[in-house]
Amino acid sequence: MDDIKAKFQIESTTIQGGYNSHSRYALFLIEQLLVILVFALCAAVCVSIFADSYIMAGKTGDQNHAITIAGSGAEAFKSVGNNAGRLAELLGGITDGDAVRVYYGTDWRLANHNNAVYEMTLTFQYADPNLQMCSVSVDIIGGDNIITFTVAAQRRGGL
Repeated sequence: MDDIKAKFQIESTTIQGGYNSHSRYALFLIEQLLVILVFALCAAVCVSIFADSYIMAGKTGDQNHAITIAGSGAEAFKSVGNNAGRLAELLGGITDGDAVRVYYGTDWRLANHNNAVYEMTLTFQYADPNLQMCSVSVDIIGGDNIITFTVAAQRRGGL
């Protein structure tokens, strides 16, 4: 009888030990799944950050090109004044009343209106008889304004 009791206790311990080892494996697997979940979450955040930085780099490139183009337009205005035809000829644009419009493609090279992505508009202002003034604006066609500023030059033969 003692042999049967001892055998039963050994088998009972083995069964309990087996249950405990399965429990430990289950906890280990849950822990591994949590680690993978945290890793996936961190990876998703990193991908989001890299995507945002890529978009910001593109916008910064557009801003740099727009500033360069607008500066060229302002200098051209200062050299020819309120002569819209001469300004349009110098910049490669078209006249539109008291404004000159110049169109650019995705590579910031001159383009026709149908293929353009960006538009620079130089609008003449007549506030002061001694100053030639012009508003320079570069926009994404059908979208946001990239840069706008006003340039002024003293009229030739003025003060």
